[in-house]
Amino acid sequence: MTRPLLARLALTASLLLAASGAVGGVHAATLAEGSAAEVAVSSGSRANLRAEPRVADGNIVGKLAAGDAVTVVEATTAGGRDWYRVTTTAGLEGWVAADLLRAAEVAPAPEPAAEPAVQPTPAPEPAPPPDPLAEMPHLDDWTWMVPKLLPAIDACLSIISLPPAVVTRVFEVEPDMAGIRMRDPTGRRFECLILRRGGYPIRYDPLGDRLRPMPGDGNPIFTRAPGPPPSDPCLETTPLLDPADGHTLGWRSFKKC
Repeated sequence: MTRPLLARLALTASLLLAASGAVGGVHAATLAEGSAAEVAVSSGSRANLRAEPRVADGNIVGKLAAGDAVTVVEATTAGGRDWYRVTTTAGLEGWVAADLLRAAEVAPAPEPAAEPAVQPTPAPEPAPPPDPLAEMPHLDDWTWMVPKLLPAIDACLSIISLPPAVVTRVFEVEPDMAGIRMRDPTGRRFECLILRRGGYPIRYDPLGDRLRPMPGDGNPIFTRAPGPPPSDPCLETTPLLDPADGHTLGWRSFKKC
């Protein structure tokens, strides 16, 4: 084999190796901690949300659709692949492969509207009634989801072997599913995965040492009516009302000591 031919073969091999590294390498983690991102899969596809940064059976905790918004918590590399730990708008947390996310698009700021030549003086608005929870520094109040997930909550509470139980966290897993975390009077914790319309749970497990931290889990708590509100002096309790008709769904309690 002639020397010029050997040189051309070596050049071709180096070019192929460079192209392979550029195309087949792992996706570099470029999203900063705390940044907004969105799921970048094709329409109709789903991205797996995993309990750990690795591909393995049994560690999928949820599914994310194309365009779903998430917040990046941290980045890591495991198994030759980059991963992001994220939180969803529903409060679910887990790991997503880095090549399935992209930075969220920021909408341009709207142009200010032209002001009229003469501005009418608006009538003063009445002051809103004081909110008893306004002074409490709790930012992870998930109880706004209770009214729309009430069928799922009632179905999960009905199978607790030692009632009455309180709800310590609710979250949406997929558009048609919900997760309900509960605590019975002995302090045992359970997690119930169920359809939002109720029925029999898809999964019902004791949490124990497998408790996966979630913002707001255990503070506040929700006590379902017609049961009485908690009498613990360290809890600040107010009624949780149905926004449709104003009747009491139960009691929302925050820790104050």
